[in-house]
Amino acid sequence: MAPSGTTLAETLTALETGGAADEPVTASEVAEELGSDRQTARDRLDELVERGDVETKVVGDDVRVWWAVDRGDRDRDLARYEAVVETINDGIYVKDEENRFTLVNETYAEMLGYSPDELVGRDSSFLVSEEVMDAAEQLYSDLRTEDRESKTLEATMETTDGETIETEASFALIQGDDEDERVGVVRDVTDRKERERRLERQNERLESFASMLAHELRNPVTIGQIYGRQLPADDAPEAVEYVTDAFDRIEEMIDVLLVLARGREAVGESAPVPLADTAREAWEDVEAPDATLEVATDRVVRANETYVRHLFENLLENAVEHGGADVTITVGDVPNDSASDADGDSTDESVGTSAGRSDDEARREATPTHGGFYVADDGEGIPPEKRETVFEAGYTTAESSGGTGVGLTFVRELAETYEWECTVAESDAGGVRFEFSNVTLCSDG
Repeated sequence: MAPSGTTLAETLTALETGGAADEPVTASEVAEELGSDRQTARDRLDELVERGDVETKVVGDDVRVWWAVDRGDRDRDLARYEAVVETINDGIYVKDEENRFTLVNETYAEMLGYSPDELVGRDSSFLVSEEVMDAAEQLYSDLRTEDRESKTLEATMETTDGETIETEASFALIQGDDEDERVGVVRDVTDRKERERRLERQNERLESFASMLAHELRNPVTIGQIYGRQLPADDAPEAVEYVTDAFDRIEEMIDVLLVLARGREAVGESAPVPLADTAREAWEDVEAPDATLEVATDRVVRANETYVRHLFENLLENAVEHGGADVTITVGDVPNDSASDADGDSTDESVGTSAGRSDDEARREATPTHGGFYVADDGEGIPPEKRETVFEAGYTTAESSGGTGVGLTFVRELAETYEWECTVAESDAGGVRFEFSNVTLCSDG
């Protein structure tokens, strides 16, 4: 009810009494019909304009008039609204302030095993627990006081045959003269929740299996490495080198496996890692005598050095494999997200350690900023439509030469573990550019 005691319904009736549905009248004429003062009538008319029941305009010498919206238009709008409510795939209901259903669509009723007529007029509390009712009441209370149009709640509901379904509901309020109406849009998410739980169980089993496998492999690999170092290298140097490299490779693959399965838990604590030195160390393990690596960065990132070296090794091997034996690969900087670039000595542009910078200085604790780095080549590049596919586990175009399809998967997984943003683009030379941003950097302090 309006503050003056005059309701909007009474005002609308007075407006229609004072003139035909499409005949404008003044606030004075409505006030006369209502038996109220002119200002009260005008206030109520303005409220009806906001609701869409009345239209207004200024005519003549600043004389404002009002007229009721054509009932036929309103009926057609209502019919369209009802059609939307009944055809939408989500359940929709309206309740009064006593939590009694005043409207439900077929979808909502069928979701719970009822007909709309069986629900309208009933208190909704029989469908959910007291805890859910209290939570919904709090959300409606918040909607009255906060500048928000809707709130969302997840709840378990009981159907007519006693089964339970998991739902996600959005709430809104329709403010009226005397009381508010509570609107809910409800979606059955039972199947989605079950898929999420199944995926979570699968991930837990995968993590358990990966941990078990890593544990079982590390012991024999460690023993093999120890005995490998005792082999007489003078008698068969190539064989000894092959065995040693094979055990080292298995150890690295164990680390990769753990990152793919366990993410952040696998990489452990972060420390300062100089990109130039780490890229060089990775390059030493890549068999590419005719290829060239150019390092154009002196940045130090916060990460796990072993895994960053794996990342570089995978990207460098990928560049050689797809860019050709004489490919040129560049490791460089991506502009900082915040603050200025770290001060420091420049680097040599070819393979090597950072000029004038010791390992101890490079690893010194520092104040972190955010920036990034890239690995680019002058090879054949990756077509735009393949730039996401290359990160999929098992995807490889080099299966005949021993490609496993996990190298770039590891790269993306490690980036996500550290919350880096990893993108693929065309390099300046027409090849491929893997770019990493939002990387925590260390500046000398």
